[in-house]
Amino acid sequence: MKKRLLALITGAALVGTLLAGCGSTSENTESPDAAGNTGSASGGGWPSGPVSIVVPASAGGGTDLLARVLAEKLTAKLGQSFVVVNVTGAGGSSGINQVHEAAPDGNTILFFHNALLINNVTGVSDYSYEGFAVGPHVVTDNATGFYVSADAPYSTYPELIDYCKEHPGEVTMGVEVGGFTYMMVKSFEAATGVQFNLVDVGSNSDKCTALLGGHIDIMPNQYSTAKGYIESGDFVALGFPAEERSAVYPDVPTAKEQGVDWLYNGYEFGFFLPKDTPKDIQDTFDTAVAELMEDEEVQQAILDLGNEPTYLSPADYESQLADIQAEYEELWTASPVGGAVPSDCKRGMRYETGDFSFYSPEPEGQCGGGPPGRARRHGGGERGLYHPYRGARGLQGCGQGHPEGGADSQVQHLHRLCSGGHPRRHHDAQPQHCL
Repeated sequence: MKKRLLALITGAALVGTLLAGCGSTSENTESPDAAGNTGSASGGGWPSGPVSIVVPASAGGGTDLLARVLAEKLTAKLGQSFVVVNVTGAGGSSGINQVHEAAPDGNTILFFHNALLINNVTGVSDYSYEGFAVGPHVVTDNATGFYVSADAPYSTYPELIDYCKEHPGEVTMGVEVGGFTYMMVKSFEAATGVQFNLVDVGSNSDKCTALLGGHIDIMPNQYSTAKGYIESGDFVALGFPAEERSAVYPDVPTAKEQGVDWLYNGYEFGFFLPKDTPKDIQDTFDTAVAELMEDEEVQQAILDLGNEPTYLSPADYESQLADIQAEYEELWTASPVGGAVPSDCKRGMRYETGDFSFYSPEPEGQCGGGPPGRARRHGGGERGLYHPYRGARGLQGCGQGHPEGGADSQVQHLHRLCSGGHPRRHHDAQPQHCL
């Protein structure tokens, strides 16, 4: 009987050893993702290797710096490297697409803001927040408003509104058409009934250059970008369209306290994971981020970058995103650019709508070597704006028109840069629709 019991025990131990060996073999032969990471599909033991935090913006910018603060703290907390990967191009859609197509193993995570929604509403990207597993919200930047030169005839929102109504269509506003600031300006116009002469001047830094050079009268921008010019006395901040004053810049008034009923969501930063990421990985990540956001050192690092640390759970963040997207859709539908686009317009076709004349983005890979990028300014004419899209390679992109003359030239030409590109054309040419 004892021999039989011993045999059973020995056999059980042998089976356990074999099963353990099989389990070990399964883990070691797991396929890595594109970044060389491995992870359990069930989420057990995550993270088991390096995690890529994809930032659809250039290194050194505000989004990138925020991501690096959080990546460093997540690395220390979870014991694996969280590495920021900058994926630029196509207004952020290149990075968005990379995470959307990544394996749902928690090893590739998107860090971005409202541009995710705007890109989808304007047709630059196929995916909005609904194409991802929404992670936690971590940062709010409500310090975004309008800025004017120190010698402008208005220094408050009421003064600006009165001036615009007395001089309709004369005040030139620098924007990035189809971007965050464009939506912001359309929101102000809808709330106040004024109308600006919109000129596409490009990025936030480009707006500062244009305002400083007198090529535009006013610009929407982040306070952190304009701060140096404000401190030097060149620019004046009119205020922020927020419910309360900024915790970072408390001296700047809100539009509301000036008697202007205008609210507009600032940049809301958060994380997004591939859609089918296991729930336990999502929960582990959310818990780690929530704990980090209670760390005073993390909070101060975010404040030092000119932003407000604001944690929201994935569910609350998703609800916020839904509300913001609904606002963007309404603004885009009502805007001169978005409202009258013929339904049969295809990519690469020329069309006009309202006071704007422009091209839809070129097909991916054509001429510019990549998907469509942001528009560039081509001013001139009464409320005139002609902004061909360019490819992801920047100046080598398809349709990057160069103006003849200065930025304030009344008539500027567009040059054909590649076969099938944009024709040389004046702003005062006859309207042309889908061709």
